[in-house]
Amino acid sequence: MHNKPSLFDIPCNILFLLPYSDNAALANKHQKINDLYLIRAVVDFAVKALELFVAGNLPAFDPQVGENLCQIRAYKIIHLSKKWLCSAATTAEFMQEIEHIKSYKHQIENVINDWENTLKHAATYNCNLDAVEKTSEFLSRHQLLFPLQREYAFIIACCFLTHFSIRKDHIPIAVNLEHIAREFHISKYRAKRLSHRYQQLICELGCDFIQEIAQELPAQFGYPDILPKLCQIADEDRMVLPCYTVSEIIFYHSIQQKIPVLLIVKRLNQSSATTPDVIYFLLLGKEESTDYDLVSCNSYLEEHCLIVAGEMLYEEESIKNYINRVLTENPLKIILANTASHPQYSGKRLEALRDDPFSWLQNNALIARHAKNLTNLRRFALEAGCSKENQTMFFLKHIYVNKLKDEIKQLHTQYPGEAFEAHAMLNP
Repeated sequence: MHNKPSLFDIPCNILFLLPYSDNAALANKHQKINDLYLIRAVVDFAVKALELFVAGNLPAFDPQVGENLCQIRAYKIIHLSKKWLCSAATTAEFMQEIEHIKSYKHQIENVINDWENTLKHAATYNCNLDAVEKTSEFLSRHQLLFPLQREYAFIIACCFLTHFSIRKDHIPIAVNLEHIAREFHISKYRAKRLSHRYQQLICELGCDFIQEIAQELPAQFGYPDILPKLCQIADEDRMVLPCYTVSEIIFYHSIQQKIPVLLIVKRLNQSSATTPDVIYFLLLGKEESTDYDLVSCNSYLEEHCLIVAGEMLYEEESIKNYINRVLTENPLKIILANTASHPQYSGKRLEALRDDPFSWLQNNALIARHAKNLTNLRRFALEAGCSKENQTMFFLKHIYVNKLKDEIKQLHTQYPGEAFEAHAMLNP
C-alpha cells in the first residue's frame, strides 16, 4: 500500500472550490465566460455557507462524502466552532472574512459585465478572449485568484454537500447531482466533478485534522507514529483513515477538551408494536482521565455537542435498567466497540484492509497493541450487542453536531412523552 501525494498541496485559493486542477486550461472565450459564471455561483454559495456557520447552524454541515467517516467531519466542525464562535473577537474576524468574499463577488460581477459587453462585439479571433489559457493564469490576469483559508474551504464544501445531499432517516446517503445542476446552471457531468472535488477536499483536510489533534494526546498511544501509515487513498481518490483508530482519537480528544457528547438511543421493542422510546445520555470528560461522566443537560443547553445517534433492539426492559446497563458496560466502550465492528475502510480499492487495517504494516509492539485492541473490541461488540449482527445494546447509525437544547427539543417533538434524559431518570 502506498499513500498518494496531496491533491491540495498548493496555496489555498478559489481554485480549491473549482472542479478541476490548477493545470486545467480554458480553450476559448465561451469556456472562460462560463468559468466566470461558475465562480460567481460558487462564491454566492460560499457566502451563504459561512453565514450559516457564523450563525451557529451547525446541522447545515453534515455532508455525504462516500467512504470518509462522519465523525471526522462532525468533530472538525465542532472544533472550528470552538475556534471561531466562542468570543466576540474571533467571530468579528470571521465576519470580516465574509465581507472580503462579498467584495470579491462584486469583482467577479464587474469582470463578467466587461466580458459580456466585449463578447457582443467579438466577431473575429481575439487573443485576449480566445487564446488557450490555464485557469490560474486567466484568474490571475483578472485579479480574481482570491486567497482562501483552508478552514473556510472545508466549511464551504461541507455546507455544499449537505445542502445537495439525499437523506434517509436524516442521514446523508447520496449527492443530488440534478439539484446541483439546476441551482448552479451547469451540466450533470460538471455537477459530479464539483461534488467529487469537494468530497476529496473534505476527506484530505479531515485526515490532516485527525493527525493534528492526535499530537495533543498522551504519547503512549503512539498515534503520530501509526497514522501516516494508516492514511490511505480509497475509491475515487478520497483520503481515508480507519474507523476505530479515528474514533478513539476523536473521543479521547473530546474528553481532554471537555466537549460534550450526546449519546442518543432509540429503543425498538421486538416483541410488540409499541412506539419506540428514546433515551439520551450527556457525557462529559472526567478530569485527568480517558473516560466520561454522565452529567445533567441543564448546565450545557447552549453548547454545541457531538451527537452519537443509534438504536437498539430489546424484548422487555425498563428504562432505568437499560440506563444502568449502559453505564455498567461504559458508554465510551460501547461507542468505540461500534466503530470496531464497522468496516475499517470502505470501498473496493481497500477491500483487503476492510477488517484489519494493520495487516500490511510491519509488526512491532505498538502495531500489535492497536491491532489487539481492535480485535478485542470487535469481539466485545458481537457479544455485548454493539454490532449489526447483535443490536441489543446500541448500534451506531450517525455522528453529527447540533446545539444541545435544539437537539433535545427535536427529540421531545419527535417522540412526545417517550424521550428520557438518563441523568434525570437516575436523579429525579
